[in-house]
Amino acid sequence: LSDRTRDELNRLSEREREVLRMIANGVTSSEIAEKLGISYRTAVNHKAHIAKKLDLSSCRQLPRYGISVKNYL
Repeated sequence: LSDRTRDELNRLSEREREVLRMIANGVTSSEIAEKLGISYRTAVNHKAHIAKKLDLSSCRQLPRYGISVKNYL
């Protein structure tokens, strides 16, 4: 794990890490909302905030990123 990636992951809150773990495991936004007891919109907002904090251009990059760092979440 590079220092840059470690720094990026440290920017995430515990809840955001939890959401990223779920994304890496293929869980959809609707399923995330249901499992965490939050609204669908809140789940989508978490994904947007995670992507922004990780300097990703889109939420669509989250699964690949999440899988690549899965063991460090």
